[in-house]
Amino acid sequence: MSLHNGEQRQLSHSCSVSIERDADAAVIRLEGEFDLSCEDCLRAEVARITAWQPNAVVVDLGDVTFIDSHGLRMLLELDAAARRDGFELTLGRAEGQVRSSLRITGLDLLLPLAEPLRGMGTESRR
Repeated sequence: MSLHNGEQRQLSHSCSVSIERDADAAVIRLEGEFDLSCEDCLRAEVARITAWQPNAVVVDLGDVTFIDSHGLRMLLELDAAARRDGFELTLGRAEGQVRSSLRITGLDLLLPLAEPLRGMGTESRR
């Protein structure tokens, strides 16, 4: 079952996603705990999005309350897909535990994070 534009879907008991799409961009909004329990369903949605061949994909992490190594790996895989398939990826609104996990792992320096996560005076890598 795939999502309709803007429809929210439970990926697991603790994670949901909604996807908005227009002609050349997609926004993925995650909510809850981004962990192993939602990995397979989210991977299927991401595959569907990349098949659309968007010019840009934004992942809104503002409502994610927890991220584990599986969630971090999914972000890395999405970044690799962006490089491979030629779309611009932006990760936005990463705060709290998500922000801490990105900083602790050093992924805040590798992934295309929207300001203000990068901090004062630091330029985006893309």
